[in-house]
Amino acid sequence: MINDEEGEWIQGDESIGEAACRYFEGQFTKPGGLIREDLLPCIPTMIKNEDNTKLSKDPTMLEHKDVVFSMNPTSAAGPDEMNGKFIQSCWEVIKNDMLNMVLSFFGGCVMPRYMTYAFLVILPTVEFPNSLTEFIPISLRRCILEDIMLAREIVQDIKKPNTETNIIIKLDMATAYDRVSWGV
Repeated sequence: MINDEEGEWIQGDESIGEAACRYFEGQFTKPGGLIREDLLPCIPTMIKNEDNTKLSKDPTMLEHKDVVFSMNPTSAAGPDEMNGKFIQSCWEVIKNDMLNMVLSFFGGCVMPRYMTYAFLVILPTVEFPNSLTEFIPISLRRCILEDIMLAREIVQDIKKPNTETNIIIKLDMATAYDRVSWGV
């Protein structure tokens, strides 16, 4: 049994799960969040056009191979249950399909949802929790490759005005994790 936001006792795994989803979704979504585009001209341009051109190029097979073989072969498996050792061992068989997947993503195709999720567990913040406010969600696994691809997807989806004024800012991740707003 657990107390929900209204102080009502909930019991049963399914009911508790639904209440937890509602609670944490509310915690990590900022209502009415808008991007203040009027502030963007105040941010100086730091990337030169030639640097941007280099950063925007599609990866080559050699770059892709370098990334794959720099992976820890015994790292934890991803959602597809494949770890670095599998990918490295099967490289000759899967390299073209993997590169085509990466290139299609870099070309603007949307990534499948299973590639952008993280495994979460909620941990109690007190010895005997009895409400959802006494739990904190922790990400168990987030592959760096997924973060890179997700960042690339976000960059591609930013409003692209005719002027070169878009910017991406890396924020303190603890603060960013506390509240997420998908409003644009």
